Amino acid sequence: MRTTLRPAAPADRSFLLAAYAHSRADVLAMADWDAATFASFMQLQFDAQERGYRSRFPASVCSVIECGGQPIGRLWVDHGAEAIHLLDITVLASHRRRGLGTECLLRLMDQARAAGLPLSLQVLHANPARRLYARLGFVAEAEHGLYTAMAWRAGHPVPMQEIVHEQA
Repeated sequence: MRTTLRPAAPADRSFLLAAYAHSRADVLAMADWDAATFASFMQLQFDAQERGYRSRFPASVCSVIECGGQPIGRLWVDHGAEAIHLLDITVLASHRRRGLGTECLLRLMDQARAAGLPLSLQVLHANPARRLYARLGFVAEAEHGLYTAMAWRAGHPVPMQEIVHEQA
């Protein structure tokens, strides 16, 4: 394994906010905002997302994804009684397409398999990661506005040759 996970600490807050904002750079491209306005908007959205996750999934854990001892992203997961919920996975663009996100997903799939639970997530329709999820065996189960609810269940084949070609 090339990545490690550690629970996010208060000292990681600025990195987590930067990773969140980095993953939403398309918002800045669509809006005619200066950097300060974008930063304020991202702070509000980041705080709202965190409150929402903590409210809906109080036992969830936000982890920092590290590679070579450096933070490269975040993984937010809830290990529920009925399913493991992947709330968010973010890998900085400079570390994408190296299989690091896929590595994190495969670990979660192993945990779900061992627990006998499905692994669920929601993904924006336009998010390119949706194709990776489908190749890993996630199946679309419902549409919710701009999002698709997907789930993976043990027994779904994982076509490893395709994982190598397009990494998270």
